Amino acid sequence: METNTKKKETSKLELRKKLSETLETLFPLMLTFLGLLFLTRIYEIIVESIMHGIHKGGFWYELKGFYYDTMLMLAVTGILLIPYFVFYNIIPKVAKWIYLVSMIIVLLVNYGLVGYFLQSNLLLGTDLFGYSKEDITHTVGASGAFNILSILPFFVLAGLAYYISTKFTKLVKYERAKNITVVLSVVILFFIEILVDTSVHKDEMYGNYENNKFSYFIGAAYNHYFPDRTDNLYNEFYYTDNQDLINETGKDFQFKFVSADYPFLHEEQDRDVLGNFFKIGKEKPNLVFIVEESLGRGYSGPDALQGSFTPFLDSLMDHSIYFENFLSSAGRTFGFLPSIFASAPFATDGFLDLGAKMPNHMSMINILEQNGYFSSFYYGGDPHFDNMDIFLHRNNIDRIISEKDFGRGYSKLPSNSGGFTWGYGDKELFRKMLEVNEKPVNKPRLDIFMTVANHSPFMVPNQKYYLSLFDKMLAAMPFDANQKDEFRKYANNYSTVLYADDAIRQFINAYKNRPDYDNTIFIITGDHRMPEIPIITKIDRYHVPFIIFSPMLKRTKRVKAVSTHLDVTPSILGFLSHNYGVAIPKYSSWVSPGIDTFEKFRNVHSVALMPVKGTLSDYLDKDYFEDEGHLFKMSDQLNIDPYTDEQRQKELDTKFSEYKEKNKIAIRRNALFPDSLMRINIAAPPVKKNTSKK
Repeated sequence: METNTKKKETSKLELRKKLSETLETLFPLMLTFLGLLFLTRIYEIIVESIMHGIHKGGFWYELKGFYYDTMLMLAVTGILLIPYFVFYNIIPKVAKWIYLVSMIIVLLVNYGLVGYFLQSNLLLGTDLFGYSKEDITHTVGASGAFNILSILPFFVLAGLAYYISTKFTKLVKYERAKNITVVLSVVILFFIEILVDTSVHKDEMYGNYENNKFSYFIGAAYNHYFPDRTDNLYNEFYYTDNQDLINETGKDFQFKFVSADYPFLHEEQDRDVLGNFFKIGKEKPNLVFIVEESLGRGYSGPDALQGSFTPFLDSLMDHSIYFENFLSSAGRTFGFLPSIFASAPFATDGFLDLGAKMPNHMSMINILEQNGYFSSFYYGGDPHFDNMDIFLHRNNIDRIISEKDFGRGYSKLPSNSGGFTWGYGDKELFRKMLEVNEKPVNKPRLDIFMTVANHSPFMVPNQKYYLSLFDKMLAAMPFDANQKDEFRKYANNYSTVLYADDAIRQFINAYKNRPDYDNTIFIITGDHRMPEIPIITKIDRYHVPFIIFSPMLKRTKRVKAVSTHLDVTPSILGFLSHNYGVAIPKYSSWVSPGIDTFEKFRNVHSVALMPVKGTLSDYLDKDYFEDEGHLFKMSDQLNIDPYTDEQRQKELDTKFSEYKEKNKIAIRRNALFPDSLMRINIAAPPVKKNTSKK
């Protein structure tokens, strides 16, 4: 009996000894890992300060990032601890190599993700999984060629850090070294917790600063591949959930859902909120949509927070219906086509990502096609990017003019150091349209432009002129010297905005010489805000100008009410139907009811917004905005402030969950719009199924 007890005690002592020896060899590796994560953080802070300038108070959030770096090291070590222990007591060198290889992989990926953040001011997450190899090649090419030399210093630092940490543990006894490190870590984390405001912050950049980029990416990847797959069966809210829109006359619009099989399908109603702004003629008007790449409200229009660098658009706003608080539905280009022209839901990674599997749907394009319109899409790059061409062909677009159609006499945008260019610039794009449509088609027309100039690498023709213009405009703006110095860090970005604005000016002026100018409506907006210029608040990434300009206007207006890209198709079709007899379906599946033209600030919409592909995290409901579960109160100029109201939060969460459920079912079951109703002269409603519980 005593012998067995002694054997057990001996075994425990041996196990403790082995564990102690294992930890003693592991400790220098852990210090090396942590030291390199900290060096990466320091590198991030320095380069971010030089390239962009850290937001006021942002340094403390970068400081908090050391905490998240430490947590990453502990998490990786915890995962590797058992295999390290096992191999160390069999083949010690193999154990060290397992840890070293894992550490180097994590560090290199984290280093690359930090590089992406420094270039784009955004964290890379689920949006990576929503792009094809071709799209990724385009995006990476735009930021410059990958240079293998850039990571060589990292291996030198890794060796140096390991050498120093090994010497440290030898000079100081293991136990003392461990205790010193633990005490220092606790003290540092304690001070970080005191110094950093841990409350919800409205500034998106604060969250980007503090996050460890690798941890964020892994979390996003996990949520992408293992999403919440809970499917609730239909409840009666699909019939009773109404979304209201009140125009300036006080008329009430409501969604009346009609089918359990098609969760977004509802009766179409007269939603003409634009007719009283126009002189109505006999001929159907031409529609020209100019969707400007990365045209954000932060640097365009009156009271722009970063100063306006769109002098022509600013002048046009005085002669237009101008919406100050308009939102894109997505934070990237993938959202503009299905949102503006089909008011479609997002699916998992954006509606366009479905490709050939896009469910049947109605759109402004295919409805106007059935009403005799000739439709064209103009894009200076490859229209297969984001599957734009698939969407357009599915909607019976008559013509796509893209990069391959320009030919001689046209010049692409300047290439970056890696030889990459997005294609033809805005001026060339508009010139091409005027050439191919020199003799207007003998039909009303829908012309859609998507530009490319306001995009990394931010290089445009005659850039010296626009840089000089930027300097002159900045000098006249009421900012202090420090603010102007910050703006100059983005001189190339602002110069492309000035180029794009100039291109629209030339296009509108040239269009005035056409015989159909007097019967044309121009609609100008941005696909999203430019992320490379620091985003001020979490909703700022969606804030874009929205301008309706036309010689047909009989009055102008500045609108403060909030609307989104998802409201455009319902309102344009309602206007054309009510005033020009354009036939529209009796039923539709628009996810938002239409534009609000009220002059004072308010929001009557309830809509989901997708910041990047695969992340459906934002929801707008009345005067409230929810971002990743955090609630904000919204006010004029789309200012948001953290807000605490459990009841209101619960209401938003319920509405958001309902939208997500509808989104899932409509996409998975190809149940967005019935095939039997795709022709507008057929108006019989689908048969409701009895979904009541027995």
